[in-house]
Amino acid sequence: MKYFVIISFLFFTTSCANKSFGPNLNDNSNNGKAIIFNDSFNKAIYQTELKIYGYNITGITLIKKTNHSFRFVTISELGIKYFDFEIFLDKGINPIIHYAIEQMNNKLLIKKIINDIAPLFQLQKGKSRIKKTGDTEIIAFGNTYYNYTSEYGVSEIAKTNLMGKINCLIKISYGENKIPESIIIDHDKVNIKLSLIPNG
Repeated sequence: MKYFVIISFLFFTTSCANKSFGPNLNDNSNNGKAIIFNDSFNKAIYQTELKIYGYNITGITLIKKTNHSFRFVTISELGIKYFDFEIFLDKGINPIIHYAIEQMNNKLLIKKIINDIAPLFQLQKGKSRIKKTGDTEIIAFGNTYYNYTSEYGVSEIAKTNLMGKINCLIKISYGENKIPESIIIDHDKVNIKLSLIPNG
């Protein structure tokens, strides 16, 4: 995708060089910035497009927040359930696979999808590094980078492999009450696009 190439280049040239970041911070001061769904969020429904290894799937996704987790449930327009995942705010708790349709119930594929959507919901904790460019802060927790501004929150999340190459990019735009209006996840042959259905 065109935006993937452009944004990847931006991250490589402006953010992923360790020497351009400040020192590790241990005071959790940046943890509250790496949040996509704010405290006021309860639930939302998204029009959904999935492209998985050449297969195109459409439907809707319900994202619902509970006390300690998020449920991510994707179904077809006819009501056939594709996935039902539960991802906990605490990264130390393994996600629960409540359901995966038989045709896609492949451990590696399911793990890849869960790992791709998890940064939207999990709370970061521990050491972080930061680089400021104008009004933008790029906050790094290990190999996960958050592009943050105080006005819009997190607009991009990039995950890198051991070689420092971006292997997953998430692009986010917001609507009213700073609820994500559009979420695009690009990871090799797994692509997910979520578009908020107003009053859904």
